Amino acid sequence: MRRPRGTHRSGFTIIETVLAIVVGGLVLLGCVSVFLASARAEKAYAQRFDRTSEMWTTQLAVRRTFLNLLVEEQQQTAPASDSAQTVTETVRPRVILETDAAAPALPNGYRPQRLEVTVGRSPLPSIVGSQIGAWLVEQDRAESLDFASDDIASGAIRGVFELRPSGTREVIMMNLGLLDPDPKLMQAVATDPPPGWTLWWRPILSAELAELNAGYQPLPDTSGNAEAIRDRLAGAVPVLRGIEALRWQIFKGDERVTEYAGTSITDLPAFAELEVTLINRQYASWMFEIGWTLGEDPTGGGTGADDTDTDADGDGVPDGNNNNGGGGGGGGPGGPGGGGRPGGRPGTNPGNAGGLGQDADNFGVGGRRP
Repeated sequence: MRRPRGTHRSGFTIIETVLAIVVGGLVLLGCVSVFLASARAEKAYAQRFDRTSEMWTTQLAVRRTFLNLLVEEQQQTAPASDSAQTVTETVRPRVILETDAAAPALPNGYRPQRLEVTVGRSPLPSIVGSQIGAWLVEQDRAESLDFASDDIASGAIRGVFELRPSGTREVIMMNLGLLDPDPKLMQAVATDPPPGWTLWWRPILSAELAELNAGYQPLPDTSGNAEAIRDRLAGAVPVLRGIEALRWQIFKGDERVTEYAGTSITDLPAFAELEVTLINRQYASWMFEIGWTLGEDPTGGGTGADDTDTDADGDGVPDGNNNNGGGGGGGGPGGPGGGGRPGGRPGTNPGNAGGLGQDADNFGVGGRRP
């Protein structure tokens, strides 16, 4: 008699089991790779979006700056009798483009540029950078306001666009209590500093300006005691991060210059250019028209146009700024000047500084560079 066959099925062999494990591992590895690649791509896109947003903010802030320069009507000179009795004070220009002696140099010896300007209104609010810093800035400005003055541009501000290595200034401001601590960033800067540079807008307060007017060079972020550094960095706002290269150029006459200083309307250039390249290979080159406002220097760096009637008609408006004057001078590249002010933009309020909107009327007479 034959024995009946067993009813149980044979199991997987070792080879089949190993093969199944390998195939399953490959599938799992492929899925994980896809997820990681998606996460990296999302992070790269997020960083690119952040840099694009910052570039838009940079373009807007710089455009506001060049359209709202606070200048004198003409260069002021001290009388001969006064100069014979007292030492002539150095009048700091309203617009300065120069090599930044306070910034660290690259291995090849190159130092970045700094652009110092006096403007009718800050292009970026200090509250964006630090609440404590904004309070210090407003306190300093309140002490400099002269409410008895007829010059309504006395609330303007002097500031500087400057470059610093990525992360270094943030750590200093965190240690001083101007920014909330970020242990991750502080550790990264200490061990593996992030590449590139950061463009900052920083208001220049009265204590620092007194040193600059006395002929001293701008100081590095680490120079001085904690209180002096806190006052100097108060109100500093990071504008653009991850910069590989940045260059300012001024179009004065028929040449492009990388060093410039100007105080009055006659000193103003025709255009300004900002060229920037980021580490992620994003690139931008912007050209800016020049607009101005006449007024006293709120920082004490010199005197500007006053409200004294200097013409013969007694209308209370100095010569060259008469609202009822004849046709305007040459305008910007968009067309001829306006009808009431020299260098006005067609279709704008004659009292508007280069098409800045109603806010520009708060700072007196304005215009565009012809």
